[in-house]
Amino acid sequence: MKTGNRMLLNLIVLFLFLLPNWAQARGGITFQGAMFIPSLKMISETSGSYSIGDYSGSFSEKVEAIGQNIRANSVGIGIHFKEPSGSGVRIAYQYRPESEMVYIRETVENNGYEHLEDERPRICCSLHMASLSVMRHITVVKPLDLYLGAGGAVIALEYPHKYLFKDYSYGFSGFPLIGVELLITSRIGLYGEYQYHFGRTLDDYYDASTKGGSISMNWYFSLTGPNMVGGVNLYF
Repeated sequence: MKTGNRMLLNLIVLFLFLLPNWAQARGGITFQGAMFIPSLKMISETSGSYSIGDYSGSFSEKVEAIGQNIRANSVGIGIHFKEPSGSGVRIAYQYRPESEMVYIRETVENNGYEHLEDERPRICCSLHMASLSVMRHITVVKPLDLYLGAGGAVIALEYPHKYLFKDYSYGFSGFPLIGVELLITSRIGLYGEYQYHFGRTLDDYYDASTKGGSISMNWYFSLTGPNMVGGVNLYF
C-alpha cells in the first residue's frame, strides 16, 4: 500500500475510534482564512543500469528545481466537534486561487545553477485541500484555550494550462498543528492556528529496459511548507 493511502486509512480509523466519545460533543461550523505556502520543489530521481560490451554498472541522479514560494491567500469552510473534555475533530475544505510558481535554481547532486531571469520555468496552479484534524484543547485562562493536534489532507493541484499533459495532480500531506481559541461568547470562538505540512503530489513514473540496461524515473512536487490559519468557530 502506498504511503499516502496508508496515512489516509490511519486517519479514518482514528476518527472512527474517537466517534463513540462524541455523545456530549458540541458541533458547529468553522470559517477560515489561510495562507498555505508549500515549497512545490520539483524533484526528479533517476536510477538505472547499463551494459556495453565488457563494461557494466549502475547510476543514480537526483535533480531539484527550487523556486519562489507561492504566497496566495486561501479561504475555507468546515465542520467541527468539541467534547467537554477538550478533544476536538475538524473536517475542512480550503481553496487557493490560481497563482504562479517561478523556478529560479536547480541542483544536480548538490551542484547548483541559476536560470536566467527571462528563462525561468513557470507553473500556474490553483489548490484544493480537504483535511481532517484531531486536537486537544487546554484551557489556559478562561476564555482562552491552547490546543495541539495533528491531521492529514488530500490535496489537488489544478493546472489551467496543463502540466505534463495533466489538468490535475493529487497528493497527500500530514501535519502537526498548534493554535489558540478565544471564546467571545458560548457560541462564538475566534482562533489562530499554525500547521506544518509534509507531503508530495504529482508522482509520475517512467520505467524502461533493453538489452543494454534499464532506467527508472520518478518526479514529484514537494508539498512541505507552513499553513497559517485564522477564523471563527460557530457552535450550535
